[in-house]
Amino acid sequence: MNEWYAVRTSTTFEEFLSRNKKVNRLSYKTEMSGRFGRLWVEDIYGNMVLLITDMPDGLIREVRCYAPYDPSFILFLLVKREGSQIMPEESPFFFYRHSNNIKDKDYFKTTVEFMIRIRKNNSYKTWLRKS
Repeated sequence: MNEWYAVRTSTTFEEFLSRNKKVNRLSYKTEMSGRFGRLWVEDIYGNMVLLITDMPDGLIREVRCYAPYDPSFILFLLVKREGSQIMPEESPFFFYRHSNNIKDKDYFKTTVEFMIRIRKNNSYKTWLRKS
């Protein structure tokens, strides 16, 4: 299953990578329009995740993950360590629904739901020790 998340954060991808040594940078490419960057990363569990960044700030705006990989550890780091908020996207056509149109309380609610769900995962305590 493919998973897409809008991310509300003030963290750049460089800051995220420098603070999280358990995430390896695989490749970075700027889109032809020059508005967004595409950063492929891999976590310590072998999950490959695509981070969409805006240009020129380099802020992380989206997290995309394609089957069979799991974005949970990257999302955990963004929420727990970077203070980000996330919003799952049902549609791969994210650019039709701008993230600024989503209400703050919706970001807050889904971020809390994510943390509650992830705490039920056995990996959560391991992640807390390693982060």
